[in-house]
Amino acid sequence: MARKRQQLGEQEQVLERLLQGHSAAEIEADLGLLPGSVADMRRSEDFRAALNVRRAMRDLGRMDRLAALAAKALGVLEKALDAADPDPKLALAILQMAERLPPAVYPGEGQGTLENMERNASGWRPPISW
Repeated sequence: MARKRQQLGEQEQVLERLLQGHSAAEIEADLGLLPGSVADMRRSEDFRAALNVRRAMRDLGRMDRLAALAAKALGVLEKALDAADPDPKLALAILQMAERLPPAVYPGEGQGTLENMERNASGWRPPISW
C-alpha cells in the first residue's frame, strides 16, 4: 500500500513537470527514477487521461485569460476609432480580422441551441469516435 502511494506521488510530480515542459530525461534525473520510467507511465491509459485532463484545464484557464484581454483590447480599439481623427489603417485591420471570425452558427448543424452555438464559435468539434 505504501508503494502504491509512493507511485501515485511520483506520477503527480511527473504530470506537473511534463506540463511545465520538462523532458522525460530531466524528470527521471530530478526525481531519481530509472530511465524509461516516464515512458512507462505514459503507456498507462489512466496516466494519459490525467495528463490530458490537466492540459485541458490549463488550456481553459489560458482561454479565459485571453478572452479577458481581448475584451480590454476591443475597448482600446473602440476608443481609438471614436477619436477625433481615427486611423483608417486601424479600421481596415479590424475589418480584416472580423472577416476571419467563424460564423456563430453553421448551416445545418443544430441551429438554435446555445450549446451548439458555443461549440461552433470556439471551433470545437467532437472526436470522430463519439
